[in-house]
Amino acid sequence: MIDYEDNENDEYSSEKYIDPNDLIMIEDNHKWKPTENFILGYGAQLGFDIENDPPELLKIAEKYLTKQIPDIYQRAFAKGPYRLVYINRITNEIKLKSDLEDEAVEEYEELKEKYQKEQKEKQRLANKVKVLPRKKIAPSEVKKYWKIL
Repeated sequence: MIDYEDNENDEYSSEKYIDPNDLIMIEDNHKWKPTENFILGYGAQLGFDIENDPPELLKIAEKYLTKQIPDIYQRAFAKGPYRLVYINRITNEIKLKSDLEDEAVEEYEELKEKYQKEQKEKQRLANKVKVLPRKKIAPSEVKKYWKIL
């Protein structure tokens, strides 16, 4: 079950009122396919480094944007600042955050750490110098290997 936090605990708690005219409603939570702009916006809302992260990390934002939520709630995007919100269909109460965001951030941080370790290892291997064993050459064969003018 998804837990929706009260707005008082949210960093955006100064937003006492969200104008319903400023909501972009997502009509069908089950079939909705977010655009790249929605995915990037949600990633930014979650604190992802959307300009520098590889695409596989940004797929986490898409995963959680399309994750199943209870039918009692409807997703919507609020304008100014753009952010995903959850609307209780019965009470029309708007929640600014659910535990889905916490899960997304946790998965993002784990994958980012793994990605950074992989990149460091690739860099370490790339910087590693190969030392070839010396070949012993008899003095009479030295002329074969050096051009003597």
